[in-house]
Amino acid sequence: MPIVHCHIAFILVIGAAAATLASTPGGLTAQDGLGRAPHAHLHTILERTFLRVDVLRLDICLDSSAAARVDRLLEHGRSRASDDSIAHVIVNAAQVLGRIRFLRNVGFGQFLDGVAEDQQKAVHAGWLPDSTFLAIRAGLPEWFAFLENRDIRKDDEIVYHLPAGQVQSTYVDPRGDVLMQRTDAGYWRRASVLVTWLAPGSNFRNGLLDSLRRAEADEHIAHVCRAPPSNDRDRP
Repeated sequence: MPIVHCHIAFILVIGAAAATLASTPGGLTAQDGLGRAPHAHLHTILERTFLRVDVLRLDICLDSSAAARVDRLLEHGRSRASDDSIAHVIVNAAQVLGRIRFLRNVGFGQFLDGVAEDQQKAVHAGWLPDSTFLAIRAGLPEWFAFLENRDIRKDDEIVYHLPAGQVQSTYVDPRGDVLMQRTDAGYWRRASVLVTWLAPGSNFRNGLLDSLRRAEADEHIAHVCRAPPSNDRDRP
């Protein structure tokens, strides 16, 4: 399994933060079968560099059409140009599901600092507008206020369902309770999730792309690519 080395990094939560910009409570229905075609599933683990502690696992599940385009690009081998092309296919896929599972407890302040540091990588790469970064940095403490007295706990998950033009972020605790579910529309709301995983310089990019050469068991893919739970209660 590919492991990515970084300082304390949480690029993943940019997506959840961007999804809450002018967002509304509610759910979307994820498409069945995501991640099942060849090259439709990517995965990596984020590790703290100095302590060598696994922080989280990220899985990305694609629709079959996007997976077929990735497959054709891989026929020509890996290069910086082909990696960029594969990343763009994923960012613009019709259906994507991303799932992050935390492998250890993380403090709320540490969480906020990591987001502010790591989202800048996508900005510097030219894959995320500076205006989106500034809006996320300003709003993040309010959007994730439910974590202030709780912190992030081992086995918490954030699930992103990403149909074209929309993003739904669902935060689930280890018992399966939904602590946050927000749906937002707009190209950059959606793309901000994916470009911060896949832009050049991202701490996730190499591990994700390397994983395309490593098939995982069907039952594991079915588990990580399943739809997020729904939340039938409005949350502020």
